[in-house]
Amino acid sequence: MTPEALRVWIKAFVTQMETSYRNPYQYSFSTGDSGLSYGAMQNDVAVNTDARISFNNILLQTKNRTGLTDDQIASIVDRARHGGKKNDFAQSELDAIDSAFQNAKGLVDARDEAQLNVVVGYVNQVINSAAANPNGSGHQISI
Repeated sequence: MTPEALRVWIKAFVTQMETSYRNPYQYSFSTGDSGLSYGAMQNDVAVNTDARISFNNILLQTKNRTGLTDDQIASIVDRARHGGKKNDFAQSELDAIDSAFQNAKGLVDARDEAQLNVVVGYVNQVINSAAANPNGSGHQISI
């Protein structure tokens, strides 16, 4: 498989597993330690600093369209940063967040591409390690 074909496959796989091909330009919430996420790569604002910075930038760059103030944006980002769940946000805030994502698709896509690069890097490390050790690590795993 060529590197580009692998990249396309990884993106399709992650998109299917993370979003079931729903609209990536809307918020979602997961269980556990995850918080508000967005994009095809499910950029998690609670656990991913880069996702949080991009989320903040998306809200700031779309505030004229969403009607959010700087104080509201700071509050939303803070709650999302601390693993806020859906009921921690007013419906009007969630609607504004979705509007921001819809109006900043290029920024959402850029965050997805950056996260995809991280995932592809991990996959390449596994491939390279397997190529360097074709007989395995020499350790047996018992089940």
